[in-house]
Amino acid sequence: MGENRRFLFKVPLLGTACTGKTQIMNRYTFNRFSQAYRSTIGADFLTKELEFEGKTGIIQMWDTAGQERFQSLGIAFLRGSDAVILVYSCDSHESFEGLNEIFEQNKDSYGSEPIYAVFANKKESNDRQVTYEEGLQYATSIGAVFFEVSALTGENIDEAFKVVMKKCLLKLEESS
Repeated sequence: MGENRRFLFKVPLLGTACTGKTQIMNRYTFNRFSQAYRSTIGADFLTKELEFEGKTGIIQMWDTAGQERFQSLGIAFLRGSDAVILVYSCDSHESFEGLNEIFEQNKDSYGSEPIYAVFANKKESNDRQVTYEEGLQYATSIGAVFFEVSALTGENIDEAFKVVMKKCLLKLEESS
């Protein structure tokens, strides 16, 4: 793999509504957070370039609608995914319970076997309903890396995406 080549990695963020998928992307891409809630309709994407060990990776993050009425639109956006980030909210056990259904419902849509990550958002919440251990256990059960993150404060956002990017680059190296 050439040192000056650039690699594009398609990475959708999946989860139920109100888990902070859009905010995670905005925090990572623009280092900003907005208190205003705007429901994603269909899908949207942002990109960010990241240098890793002399290689340039571009993460193309797809923000998919978490609301049930839009979930059928998401399948087309999932094809060819290099990594999939499953997002739930630490302050919503319902969002955590919905994660496996979303995973199972979509896992045949990605194409080749992607890298999986689970992001537990809103780790700063005082109203925690899902423990760190529950999140880690679920991530381990599906072969995913696990991070508790906060789109509000930015905690662990960069680190989590760096690990996802590193895994994508390593997988690419192994396959070439």
